[in-house]
Amino acid sequence: MKRLVALLTRKPGMSMEDFRAYYENNHAPLITSLLPAGVEYRRTYVDPTTLFSGTMSNPSEARSLEFDVITTLTFPSDDIYTAARASLGTAENQARIGADEENFLDRAAKRIFVTGACYES
Repeated sequence: MKRLVALLTRKPGMSMEDFRAYYENNHAPLITSLLPAGVEYRRTYVDPTTLFSGTMSNPSEARSLEFDVITTLTFPSDDIYTAARASLGTAENQARIGADEENFLDRAAKRIFVTGACYES
């Protein structure tokens, strides 16, 4: 199983409430419309008031996060992963996604990576 993880940051000057509303009401439906069936698309918004330092003993000592949401796309099979990449990667869809991202994301701060095996305890 593969999982794409995106660490996303809102545009400078945009409130967290506006960011979340835009993402949920505009961007998420766009992405969902482009994904093949079977992909789990999850958005987890960060609560910066709960950020702990490395020792978790004093939250006030923690550095700020550089992102506002952790987005994951989970692909139950390699075939679905390949189909999703093909759909999301077309020139037309890349243009649509990029134009929409300009409305709410700091695109230069966007970090995306794919993970492999997932272990649970």
